[in-house]
Amino acid sequence: MSDANGPLILPLSPDPALTVKLAELGAHALSARWLPDGLWPELDEVRDEHLRVRARVAADLERLNALESKFQNEDRRVALALTQGHRTGETPPLNELTPEERRVAERKQIAASMWTGVQVLVEVVDRARRVMAEHQKAWHADLIRNQAEYAEAVRDAERLKHEAQLNAWRSVQLARWLKGEVMGGVFGHQPAPTGQEPMPPQFDPTDHADAYEIRYFERERVRPIPQSPPSDDPLALEDDDGEVLIEPLDDATRFGAAR
Repeated sequence: MSDANGPLILPLSPDPALTVKLAELGAHALSARWLPDGLWPELDEVRDEHLRVRARVAADLERLNALESKFQNEDRRVALALTQGHRTGETPPLNELTPEERRVAERKQIAASMWTGVQVLVEVVDRARRVMAEHQKAWHADLIRNQAEYAEAVRDAERLKHEAQLNAWRSVQLARWLKGEVMGGVFGHQPAPTGQEPMPPQFDPTDHADAYEIRYFERERVRPIPQSPPSDDPLALEDDDGEVLIEPLDDATRFGAAR
């Protein structure tokens, strides 16, 4: 499938000088995507003219190709009819065939319009390149500024990324510390991270997703936390039902203790 906005596929020009000129320009100078849009007003102006003239040339080229396709179809049908006539002995009708004189005239009319448009398009291409040459220094300065802005944006993005990585690294450390305090074991009773610990090189938070997960075997390892009952007497102990474990002494025990 041909690209409607790509380079124009032109037939061989009847003018040798125009053929040489088209070869010098290059095929992409006849493409609708040749000039950029919205960068500089001077270039936008010549770009609009380039697109306008190119569209007229493309329309003539499409008409010429459609005409050639029509003539080829006529020739094909006549050839089939002649073949069938030789087989059957009948004379086929040939009134659908466009006379050669008319074909030449129709081709010439469309081709004249198309090649005139191509010549104008070449002039527009030359003018566009003159505009680029005249403004090259100023436009290069614009592009250099764009490059500097890009470099600054990259530095800002890298700084923000590094800050986000540091926050993620501290979150991973805190998550592991919290799990260790709750579950106990060899990873328990550790000081809390201070946020000053060095981050591993090539740190990726997605590689530490397990720090935020509490799996089934980890839930089983959660250590019980003893709870001391409130009491005014620090020597009083209570069982699970809240009963006082220190029983009063009877007489035998009291007297024995006295002895």
